[in-house]
Amino acid sequence: MRSSCSLRFCCVLNTSLLKPPLRKEVVRLSFCKKNEGEIRTRRPREGVASPSSDFLLKVSPKTNGSKHLLLGTEEIPPGAVIPKHKHHGEDEILLIQTGSAHVWLGDREYDAQPGALVFIPAETWIGLKNTGKENISLVFVWNEPGFEEMMRCASVPKGQVAPPISREGSKSATTMAMRTWR
Repeated sequence: MRSSCSLRFCCVLNTSLLKPPLRKEVVRLSFCKKNEGEIRTRRPREGVASPSSDFLLKVSPKTNGSKHLLLGTEEIPPGAVIPKHKHHGEDEILLIQTGSAHVWLGDREYDAQPGALVFIPAETWIGLKNTGKENISLVFVWNEPGFEEMMRCASVPKGQVAPPISREGSKSATTMAMRTWR
């Protein structure tokens, strides 16, 4: 009797494993207060200035199961710069909530005040400098998740020691992340 019960139980389990799941991935509804989310500290990078030490991931596959968006925030202190760079496969939006910035976008330059929105199509050069006396509170949005894996590779959870990352380590993180989201 025990063996038939065990066998019957196994059959039930095997049958349930063959049924397709209703949802492959769980997307969780999310409400984040200002300082809630995955807080990370950037690792110092050899030869590259960092605009800030901390950033906050609020929407991503790992934070709430998002399949289509990445959203985060950071504070950029006076005088800090996001060096000119471009992203090859992703569009990005920057929303400046507080502070003043000089923005290089493609072959144009702008002075941005609170409420300014910068849309950066893929393959477009972008750079930003905090030109004011207060922090810039910045929201960044990406059209698809993946880039946050490079950000995670080049950072540590807040409160942990952030060892420096070499140029080679930074390139490896970027290469790994590009494979993840392409």
